Amino acid sequence: MEGKRSLSISRLRPDVLLYGEPYQDDKEIMEAVEDDLKACPDFFLVFRTKLRIPGARSIAANLCQAAQNAGGASFWISKEEPGSSIKALLD
Repeated sequence: MEGKRSLSISRLRPDVLLYGEPYQDDKEIMEAVEDDLKACPDFFLVFRTKLRIPGARSIAANLCQAAQNAGGASFWISKEEPGSSIKALLD
């Protein structure tokens, strides 16, 4: 291959969060969750998720608890059953 330039292999990475990677905007997310908890939500809806990521499961559990403490309700909408750790917090 004399006289020809070498071609490098390029990689394209999609703008998605892979399991186990830190999220760049986690500070803003936690601030929004804290603001929501301070607002005492009276309704919380968990929609089409398995909540397998511990951080997401914790956020959902805190918001479910806050809704119930405010006299409201929390609901699960999914084809799959919720995990036992959050099932007790759902109406």
